[in-house]
Amino acid sequence: MVAARRLAAIMFTDMLGFTASAQAGSEVTATIELREADGTTQLSLTNLCASKEACEAMVKYGAAVGAKRAWDRLAELLARERT
Repeated sequence: MVAARRLAAIMFTDMLGFTASAQAGSEVTATIELREADGTTQLSLTNLCASKEACEAMVKYGAAVGAKRAWDRLAELLARERT
């Protein structure tokens, strides 16, 4: 096994627009990291919420379900590209 090599990282902070009112404490910082390991590219996404309330709002909004759908669609697209 070859050690993972970091290809790129993107970090951004945004206000949670689905909260009742975007205010201090509703920020989420997302970090997207791409690594190469064993001939594949691995993508990692981490969301860091500024508060417990912001995290709860993100979960209530259904962010995890939406993200799962987006990752599934990306996987389908990549699978089609390989054929």
